[in-house]
Amino acid sequence: MGRLIVLPKFQSNEDVIDTFMHRVVPQIYKIAARDTLTNTFNSPAETAARKALKNILEAEQELNKQQEAARVALASANREKINVIEADEAAKQIQIYYDHALRQDDAALYYLYKIVEVIENKFGGEAAGISAVGEQVARKAIKRLANESYRDARHAPKAGDVIKKWTNTELNRCFEDTKKVVLAYFSTLFNKT
Repeated sequence: MGRLIVLPKFQSNEDVIDTFMHRVVPQIYKIAARDTLTNTFNSPAETAARKALKNILEAEQELNKQQEAARVALASANREKINVIEADEAAKQIQIYYDHALRQDDAALYYLYKIVEVIENKFGGEAAGISAVGEQVARKAIKRLANESYRDARHAPKAGDVIKKWTNTELNRCFEDTKKVVLAYFSTLFNKT
């Protein structure tokens, strides 16, 4: 065919040349090479192995299709979630308060309490909010910490009250409780029948 192929000198040149000429060159140049009779014959074990490999490759293709479909479904569900939450006015206000709480440790409890109030107002009061959203223990913990007068998060201290800063442990716990309440509220946005 007018092509010159130079092979490097190697310890077992005959095997390397045979493999290269009959397997590699035909793939590179898309030419038919003559196979030996041994290579032409398929043993029962080779036939079984080829069949098993073919089945695995077909299964892999099907799994790849399913995986891609699942990724698309997940991305669509994520976009839908964002749209539903952003369309809810209470959820928008909750996110604003939460962002303020994250940025202002000294006033974080005030904003976390406001989140609870937004949810209660959405449902028409504390009892209705608890009934609709649940997470009563977390909600009460947030309110208790924010309402304790010596912490000055919601109420001005009375004369003689000692103002004491809340601890990082208490603040972190309050953030966790607020997440529980908010995520439970977000769930109500998707439970509409």
